[in-house]
Amino acid sequence: MDWQDWPAKVKLYIAAVVAVALPIFAWTVHALIQLRQVFAWQDWLSLAALIAVASLSSKWVVRIPRTPIWMAAPKEYRDRKRMPDIVGVPHAPVFSDSISESQREVFALFEILQTIGNSLSRPDTLTIIASKIEKVIPFSTLVIYLVDDGQGVLRPAYITGQNPDAFKEVSIELGTRLAGWVAANNRMIYNVHPGTDVMLLPEQFRKSYHNSILAPLVHEERPLGTIALYWSGNERYSHDHVWLMELIANRSSIALYNAIRFEEIQEDALTDRLTGLANSRFLYIFFEQTLSEAKRYDEPLTVIEMDLDDFKSVNDRFGHHVGDRFLKEVGRILKAEMRDSDVLVRYAGDEFIAVLPKTTMEQAVQFSRRLQEVVERSDIDVGIGKMLSVGISLGLAAFSADGDDLDSLLMAADRNMYVQKSLRKMRRLRPEESDRNVHKPSFSGAEDKADHRVG
Repeated sequence: MDWQDWPAKVKLYIAAVVAVALPIFAWTVHALIQLRQVFAWQDWLSLAALIAVASLSSKWVVRIPRTPIWMAAPKEYRDRKRMPDIVGVPHAPVFSDSISESQREVFALFEILQTIGNSLSRPDTLTIIASKIEKVIPFSTLVIYLVDDGQGVLRPAYITGQNPDAFKEVSIELGTRLAGWVAANNRMIYNVHPGTDVMLLPEQFRKSYHNSILAPLVHEERPLGTIALYWSGNERYSHDHVWLMELIANRSSIALYNAIRFEEIQEDALTDRLTGLANSRFLYIFFEQTLSEAKRYDEPLTVIEMDLDDFKSVNDRFGHHVGDRFLKEVGRILKAEMRDSDVLVRYAGDEFIAVLPKTTMEQAVQFSRRLQEVVERSDIDVGIGKMLSVGISLGLAAFSADGDDLDSLLMAADRNMYVQKSLRKMRRLRPEESDRNVHKPSFSGAEDKADHRVG
């Protein structure tokens, strides 16, 4: 066996023995030369016995390997010899490369510990995790599943490798199949056939994978998801791979939890707690982005301000807890009428504001009238054995006819809203006098056209 094939620990042991033994040997020879005429032969015999006893005692201090260093085999051979058969593929060959022998993997592992957790962005964190795993553990497809807390299922949040489109629609109930069981039980699975997971793929991909290793992403008993590596070959993962996977998963769990928590804090800062709608802080952020696009592409942009009619009487008659439930239901009704590109904001109290990108004033007029009709014909259950209903007044403002920034548009919409509110109040008192012009003043004289909004 060549010197290059000897394990690093054996080489280090030899160097240490030589470094210690040479000075001792030199000192002993020197002492013997100086004392050769002083001691009798009995003294020399006693000294030899003392050296023998010291040599035997040294075994308690220095643990000498049972196998002679010249017979020690390389680590890769010893790994294969000591590795037991693992459930799933007991006689499959091990991946040919030994991770611990390669300096590349050592440096990659150090980089993993340094870089995972540097970002508070969930997408960036997932990208970093996947890129680091790719350097040290082989796979055909890597899927990072995250738990959807609202539905109790795992969904792919990041996919790389072969057949990424095949995994996009996969949904695994927490506690079921491989990925769901790993996340729910906080246990790793390795060297098992991934059949229960890949059964969810289109039929042409189900026979593409033969081995897998999965690790849980858990933080303080809260399941976050699962890292799943699916392998198309017949090789099994070594103990080094399993150890690395566990190390990366533990570090990734902390980083991912921090990213998720950061998103939750950001969402809380931009969300109204009562209704779950966006709040005024988000309104200004969103409007600046939308206004910039409207200017760049010369697109219409409309703002609607809404205020519930005589909402104070609900609080006075039934209490604020009923009023809060009423506001929440009104917000849900309004939100259901919005497009995905629209933003509905609870602005203050019983006031709501809608920002409608790519919407002309004429389209916004029709949309506003539909909102009024939907709210006013809704009987809302507030949990007191009564169904309540309420009216809503609206005012519109369009960029750039009514203003060039959010504040000016809100002022114009607010004026139009209070005009309509006063007319609606007059209508309730004397409906025959105000019936014919209740809408038009608050909508800035917009024409009556169909609501065909894009998106």
